[in-house]
Formats: sequence, structure tokens, C-alpha cells
Amino acid sequence: MNRVRNCLAMLTRFDLHYYYDRWEWEEVEKVQTVRTRAIVLMATVWSQYAETPAWLRARAQSDEEAAVRQAAVQELARGWHDDPQTLAWLQGRAQSDEEAAVRQAAVRELARGWHDDPAVQEFIRILAEGVRRAEKV
Repeated sequence: MNRVRNCLAMLTRFDLHYYYDRWEWEEVEKVQTVRTRAIVLMATVWSQYAETPAWLRARAQSDEEAAVRQAAVQELARGWHDDPQTLAWLQGRAQSDEEAAVRQAAVRELARGWHDDPAVQEFIRILAEGVRRAEKV
């Protein structure tokens, strides 16, 4: 089982064996598909292991690929909704990830998974106000 898990972890860093430019969408999409599916499989198959949420948090915070960070945010929010660390961690991603798509994924998961929580509703409202103020400048 460890071998399979290690192979999946390696697939999150998959790349094509030939050079391509970042604007070549077909190649970029292939790479992103393999990497994000590896994240989903890791979260699904190894959900019962204690180290899986920490691994997903690490991928979501430090992977160089925004699509991988986005997938890790989504899987962590959905698979570990009841973990007390997940809510605060997601709020941190919503505020501090360098990539807008990852911040948006965190906000989307907060709205989906904690829609009845008044504190989360207030948090999202404050984020939205900050975005509106930044757009006016």
C-alpha cells in the first residue's frame, strides 16, 4: 500500500517528458488533470489515515501548481469537514494564497460546507467587502 501511495504522491508532480510552453493549453491541461486526479485519489483512498490531511494541507500550501493547491483545498474541505483544524485552515487559504483561484476555491468550500455557520457567513462577507474596496481603488 505504501508503494501505491508513494506513486500517487509522485503523480502530483507529474510532468510531460518533453518541453512545452505554459501557453500550450493542451499540454498544460494534461499535466493538471494527472496531478489533480492524483490528489483526489489520495484523499479518497487514504482518507482513513491520520497523515492524509496533513499531506493535503502541505500540497495546498506549497505545491507550485495552483490547480494542485485548488484540488487539495477542495478535498480537505470535503473529506475532513468535521476536523476542528479544517475551518481555520480554509479561512487562512481564503485570505493568503498567492493565487486567486485557490483563494476562490477556499471561499467556495467555506460557503458550501459551513453555509449555516454565522461566523463563516461574516468571514465571507468581510472578504467580499475587501474585494469590492480593492476594485474601487
